[in-house]
Amino acid sequence: MLAVWEPILPTDWQRPTSLVLSRIPDARVAQYWDKEHLVSADLEQQLSRSGIALNPHCCEQGGFLWDVAGLYPAQIKWANSHPLFIGGPVVNAEAGLCGALRNLLQIPAIASNPLCKPQ
Repeated sequence: MLAVWEPILPTDWQRPTSLVLSRIPDARVAQYWDKEHLVSADLEQQLSRSGIALNPHCCEQGGFLWDVAGLYPAQIKWANSHPLFIGGPVVNAEAGLCGALRNLLQIPAIASNPLCKPQ
């Protein structure tokens, strides 16, 4: 898992502090500071090539994608790929992301399943 932090808001003038990084406490998540918006630009190209569109009122600030959640299959090569799911803002993407993850892993949406319980 990868979390990419980038300067978007006026307060984002430096890499995230330990306090900010602690918002994602899962040790499996690699957190990356992308000052130059390289990941955002590449993701935008992936979406354009694949014909995937985000809600036009979501996830763009100053010409950069941000606040999105994307799901890719394991072992995918970034350069020739596109997400199986993309949505945002992140706080509103949980249900769609969980559904896509269950489909990818072929896990049924049952109440006893601890992975993304049905809404």
